[in-house]
Amino acid sequence: MFALSLLVHQYGIGRTVTPHHDFFPVSLDPSHSWQSIHSEWNHGAMNGFYTTDGSTALSYYDGSDLTYDEGGGFFDHVAPPQVDAYGLGFRVPTLVVSPWSKRGHVSGQLYEHSSILKFIERRFGLPSLASINHQFDTQTPAKNNDAANGKAFGPPAPPRDGLPQLGDFYEIFDFTQNPDYHPKLPSLSNLPPSPVTQTPNSKA
Repeated sequence: MFALSLLVHQYGIGRTVTPHHDFFPVSLDPSHSWQSIHSEWNHGAMNGFYTTDGSTALSYYDGSDLTYDEGGGFFDHVAPPQVDAYGLGFRVPTLVVSPWSKRGHVSGQLYEHSSILKFIERRFGLPSLASINHQFDTQTPAKNNDAANGKAFGPPAPPRDGLPQLGDFYEIFDFTQNPDYHPKLPSLSNLPPSPVTQTPNSKA
């Protein structure tokens, strides 16, 4: 999420998150992460993002990518695409929020986490930054928590921002539409309650 850090740190939106080592072992979370994925710890920052993103002078030009680094689950029955020797991972949820994003659009384009980097590269006329980085370690295999445990680590796969089959999010924008359009949202009063305490395979 490339807009959240700017809102939190530059504009003071949200509240300070308790350091992760205060509530669970350090080895369970990347040492560089201060935006906790634990929902009870980060309501302030996320609420600030939601309420500020559409109310600042920059929101007219803004494009916010909200994604998450966990995939798979009970819902995903599709095998990851094999774009290279390593193959991609399972699908992850992503939303692009902007006055210029296509309304009601669900993209069928193939994306990857580096698609955000590809967007930045295209927007500012930059080369494929990760793919040309001579310092990128392609020799040392990585395992979960190697970095947190102080071991030598490298990527599980090479950078992919140079692959042409991956999209760069430009496909989901329409710069001919009226950015001031606000759709009328349907009423939520008739929606049935959604069970949140069971999985599809549970017998609860």
